[in-house]
Amino acid sequence: MYKTAVAAGDRSRIASLQFLLRFMLLASSYLAFGYLGIQLATLSYGISLIWPPIGIAIALLLRWDLRLWPAIIAGGIPLEMLASNRDWLFGLQISLSSAIPIYLCCSLLRQFSFDARLEHQKDLILFGLIAILGCPALLAFMGVALLTWHDVIMVTDFFTAWWNWLLGDITGVLIFGIALLTFDLNRLAILFKPGMLLVFGLMLLLGMELFVWQATPFVLALSLLPVLGLIWIAMRTNLAVTSWVVLLFSCVAGYGALNQAGIFAGLPDPPLGTWLYITSLGMASLIVAVTSMENRLEAEQMRYAIGATNLGTWDWRMDEDRIEVNDNWFRMLGQPPRSGEIRFVDFAELLHPQDRDPTQKAIGQYLKGQTDQYRLRLRMRHANGTWRDIQSTGAVTERDFRGSPLRMCGTHMDITEQLQTRLELDKTYNFLNRISEQIPGAIYQFRMDAQGHASFPFANGAIEKLLGVTVEKLRETAQPCFANIHPDDLPGFLESIEESRQNLSLWRAEFRVNSPRIGWREAYSRPQRLEDGSTLWHGYITDISERKDMEIRIQNLALTDELTGIENRRAFLNQLEQEWNRCKRHGGPPSFVIIADIDHFKRVNDSHGHDVGDKMLCHFTALIQQSIRRNDSFGRLGGEEFGILVTDSSLEDIQALAEKLRATVAASPLRIQDGLELSLTASFGIARLKEDSAAFDDALLRADRALYAAKHSGRNRVCMENSHGDPPSARA
Repeated sequence: MYKTAVAAGDRSRIASLQFLLRFMLLASSYLAFGYLGIQLATLSYGISLIWPPIGIAIALLLRWDLRLWPAIIAGGIPLEMLASNRDWLFGLQISLSSAIPIYLCCSLLRQFSFDARLEHQKDLILFGLIAILGCPALLAFMGVALLTWHDVIMVTDFFTAWWNWLLGDITGVLIFGIALLTFDLNRLAILFKPGMLLVFGLMLLLGMELFVWQATPFVLALSLLPVLGLIWIAMRTNLAVTSWVVLLFSCVAGYGALNQAGIFAGLPDPPLGTWLYITSLGMASLIVAVTSMENRLEAEQMRYAIGATNLGTWDWRMDEDRIEVNDNWFRMLGQPPRSGEIRFVDFAELLHPQDRDPTQKAIGQYLKGQTDQYRLRLRMRHANGTWRDIQSTGAVTERDFRGSPLRMCGTHMDITEQLQTRLELDKTYNFLNRISEQIPGAIYQFRMDAQGHASFPFANGAIEKLLGVTVEKLRETAQPCFANIHPDDLPGFLESIEESRQNLSLWRAEFRVNSPRIGWREAYSRPQRLEDGSTLWHGYITDISERKDMEIRIQNLALTDELTGIENRRAFLNQLEQEWNRCKRHGGPPSFVIIADIDHFKRVNDSHGHDVGDKMLCHFTALIQQSIRRNDSFGRLGGEEFGILVTDSSLEDIQALAEKLRATVAASPLRIQDGLELSLTASFGIARLKEDSAAFDDALLRADRALYAAKHSGRNRVCMENSHGDPPSARA
């Protein structure tokens, strides 16, 4: 930890020292080149048409640190004191009028994500608008306004002084600013190539002839040669080289203007002529340099991209019958990599004999406009004698004035391995399908992406019979599968998938589908998380309709009385407990329990046998069922004793119902063989379901006591709990 603190302290001291050195360098450069600009002043009021300090300041602030802007003031105060012979306060005002626009200019460029390398036209345009035009205009206005306020410049000369100041600042940014901004020794190294040095040397000689010697009688005709030379350099190098060549050439022109020599010496305003010449030369060459550099950069990126993808490129000049191809074009055919030219007949000889006519036909149809694109799979001979599958694509890139194609460019891509892989995958897929056809179910992959979109990337054909959706639709989306699930099962089905997705837990579900026929399905799958955040399940689904039917039958047997088909004692008690719990939670209209018992049932069994007794039980069950509501529970509690659970009723209604049941039973004797009828009566005990009871079957006990009271009172009676006499509706 101590070493870390020491290292951090060392870095801080180095950074502070570096900041101080840069501050001193910027201040001294501003002072030195400003003094040089004053010495080169060719206009009134000491205004120069080349003002290097502004370009130097903008370049160094952008390259180093905007916090160095006070260095402009530090260098500007002594500069203005030397230039005007005034006190430091005057120098401070003029320096501030220069520092503020420069700082604003650099800050604005930073906000627009300006790239100081100026490798793209957008950055050059941004720099031109803000640094070359905007900053000088503001700086010149503020400077001239201050000089006018101090009576250094007459008010009548305000616009002229502003215009001259503006021109000098523009030249300073254009010539010095860009040169310093793009300075890079690695980029400047290209200037020292023999061809570049020769052109550069000739340009300097021409500059000396144009602006210093004027030894030849046709010197004016030579004024265009530097333009051609500079553009030649700009097209073949970079902005750093071009800007420094412009800087050095401008120094020669400036020297001639200072000595009132050169091709513009005879003009009414020689400095302005020189300014226009070098500014136009600089702007044109810099624009050409940036454009060429951007084009070369795009070409290099395209070349590297093509090289990385192993694409072969071809460029067919139809009128010359030559095709330029790159290294990869030869390499994919097993030939030594080289860039070169072939003829169309050479290309045709490499084609598989069966592909030659189709290839020429496809090209002809495309050139005639019969097809929208040229795209063809063909076979070409490899150096080892094998045939490679090639995907060929192309388009017309040049036409003559009649619209006829002159040039067509395209690519070749070796897809041999891809086709072999696809063939192997098809074999594997067919094999899996044949195996899965022998399985009584379907195997599948289910995928859900991070956004919740679900699909089945793989499923065998059996899944269509199980889910009622084709494999093709399931590959696109799982929504048709979800739509086919029973509405009562769908919410739980989706919740279980989400839980498995979040926890990566084994997924199992039983659910019903509506088609191709209503039935039960069971699915198992195990999830895994993919790199893109999606989840992939591998699983198995089968039809469990028969098993579920069996389970339902077994469940019904466990809860149904075998003789009468109504609820058995267990099922009835379950219903009673659920209703008691509901009453405790929610209250509401009262519920009642009725216990019914067939009178003298033992005599029937003893006199007529158990078969007749069973018929009497079923007859009694049918009579009760047709007289109660469908939502009332009715069960056999044992022997000849039955229970009825009536919900949402009242004391008057329950008594009326019980009396109705008693009367219906008494009026419906059981008919047996030979026209013999057995009279049938029953006794009924009623009890209310109380929320404050200790147990749910408390009402059953109270109803049983009421039933006992009815039996004790002579049978064929209806008694409420705690009642021991015959109610008005009872009869023997």
